[in-house]
Amino acid sequence: MREAWRKDPSSVHVSWKAYFENLERNVGAGEAFVAPPLSGLAASIPAGPIGGGFEKEVLDHMKVQLLVRAYQVRGHHKAVLDPLGILSPDLNKRPVPELDLAYYGFTEADLDRKFTLGQGILLGFRDASRASMSLREIVEKLDQTYCRSIGFEYMHVPDRAKCDWLRARIEKPVKYVFGKDEKWMIMDRMCWSDTFERFVQSKYPGEKRFGLDGCEALIPGMKAMIDKAVGLGVEEVVMGMPHRGRLNVLSNVVRKPNESIFCEFNG
Repeated sequence: MREAWRKDPSSVHVSWKAYFENLERNVGAGEAFVAPPLSGLAASIPAGPIGGGFEKEVLDHMKVQLLVRAYQVRGHHKAVLDPLGILSPDLNKRPVPELDLAYYGFTEADLDRKFTLGQGILLGFRDASRASMSLREIVEKLDQTYCRSIGFEYMHVPDRAKCDWLRARIEKPVKYVFGKDEKWMIMDRMCWSDTFERFVQSKYPGEKRFGLDGCEALIPGMKAMIDKAVGLGVEEVVMGMPHRGRLNVLSNVVRKPNESIFCEFNG
């Protein structure tokens, strides 16, 4: 956050701005909190320690930052990865105390308090029309992003630029709109995938065929991924293929001739 302040002092909350300015004046960290200037006044910020109200405001902003960080690091533990409840009985049962508001000393009375968005607090949602969100809105957005049917675990990535790249796309994804031709291509690939499964099922009903039934969308998905990779300059793709769907992938992704596939299948 201090680095962000150095680049643009207006990007952080006024209390943090005052705090960092005092640190630059070699004021001790314990006495660096100062009262922000009154509205409409251009007077300089006093260098003395502030009262309890402003100190609490700063501490609460720090707590919200810790809450956001906890969701980014451990939110995947709360994600609903087993909606039918048929796997490990404790998969979604282990509590994550760091995701509880009470862990930071917040109560129901704090839910409608506004907090400035910025470095460490959902920076991607800050724009000209919205500089702050209530604690309730922040928690709802974090739950929606990190604790639904997809779990994101990426904060261990050591490269800061890569980590920020992932976070920006996870916390504020851009919806992709398919064109008409793209929709037709997806439909065509789905038909090829489904037709292959139906043919193999009817032709070899008693054989182990590694069927892709119910997951036919894998084919258009893989082909779209490869198309995108090629467009970015990738020249070679190596796939680690499970048993299920391997024949369909060989036929419709690798484009191995069906004659060769069925000849080998027949032995």
